[in-house]
Amino acid sequence: TIEAEAAHGTVTRHFRVHQKGGETSTNSIASIFAWTRGLAHRAKLDDNARLLDFALKLEAACVGTVESGKMTK
Repeated sequence: TIEAEAAHGTVTRHFRVHQKGGETSTNSIASIFAWTRGLAHRAKLDDNARLLDFALKLEAACVGTVESGKMTK
């Protein structure tokens, strides 16, 4: 069993605040990494090299985008 959640809180909670007109700030990279870590774990369980490769490449693309100055954390 693996559990991953972006450290900033849940997207659902933020969406509900947004629906009420409140200010929110969702960390998209944290959300992506929560998904990629889950995908990587699933890939290992299923011995799925292509899925693991996708998850790792998506993480690398996020890191590269931040490091290039095109996006902040």
